[in-house]
Amino acid sequence: TNLNPGNYTLKIKSTNSDGIWTANEISKTLIITPPYWQTWWFKLLMVFLLLMLFYVAHYIKLRTIKKNQRRLELKVAERTNELQCQKNKLVKAADHLETMNQEIQRFTFAVSHDLKSPLSNIKGLASLIPSEMPIEEHPLVEEYLNLIDTSCNNMNELISDITEIARLGKIENRNELLKTNEILNLSRDLIKSKLGKKNINLTIANDLPPIYGDRNRIIQVFGNFLDNAVKYMGDQSNPKITVDYEEHDETNSFLVHDNGSGLSKTDLKKLFTPFERFHQNVEGTGLGLYMIKKIAISHGGSITAESKGKGKGTTFKLILPKAKIAAKQAKKNLTS
Repeated sequence: TNLNPGNYTLKIKSTNSDGIWTANEISKTLIITPPYWQTWWFKLLMVFLLLMLFYVAHYIKLRTIKKNQRRLELKVAERTNELQCQKNKLVKAADHLETMNQEIQRFTFAVSHDLKSPLSNIKGLASLIPSEMPIEEHPLVEEYLNLIDTSCNNMNELISDITEIARLGKIENRNELLKTNEILNLSRDLIKSKLGKKNINLTIANDLPPIYGDRNRIIQVFGNFLDNAVKYMGDQSNPKITVDYEEHDETNSFLVHDNGSGLSKTDLKKLFTPFERFHQNVEGTGLGLYMIKKIAISHGGSITAESKGKGKGTTFKLILPKAKIAAKQAKKNLTS
């Protein structure tokens, strides 16, 4: 049948030959059992199995997550240990370098002192020779004495430069607000005689922006710029040096331009290399530009040089943070 599962009662009545229903009635109880998948116990079993399935899936997922987490923790711990070992090595290397640097500085100062003393003696003894013999009768002796004096001066300058380089990494800058025009006027006065000998016209822009830095160091930078411009001016019919500046968002660029002998592209690449010299007939140690580059870096700035080629002049550029920004940063560093 198409009856739904359940209990049913079948009642049967009959009629006689005349078509009259009799009082007798037959009843029959029918029980239609449902298929097993519709039974309550099967449904309960399915619910239980589904719950178990969800539980097992959740358990496996948690185990996988914990396993991956543990693996990740081990990797992190291993990597952390490696980084700590590297850090310890770097700290040890830095300490070693610091110790070596201090030893080199001490050695440099000691050697400089020991070398300057015999140089002074040589120069002093050489200066006594003219008083002991007639130099006019020995022209070669006078020439040799001049060579000795020049060599002693060059060596003394070289020793001073090397000592200064060692000192740059040791002495902290005594920064203050500087009037740049005053610094440049002082630098100009120091080379006034050299400017006069070569009839060089030096023009310094008015109202140059102030600099926050070490007075002596900044004088050294501009003095080097101007001195180099004079030394490498060459034979110009109208020699001139101009000092100007360019203002940017956070920095000021101070430009020292000359119309001297200029530099090639190859020379520009090696310009700030220690002991590098490009004109053997010009006095110098090859350390000046290297030193002022270090000074610029110690002030949070930089130095660049530009030239269009030989005979086309050179422009040196000192780039420094604006005075207000540099002073603010210095105050912040002091507070921290």
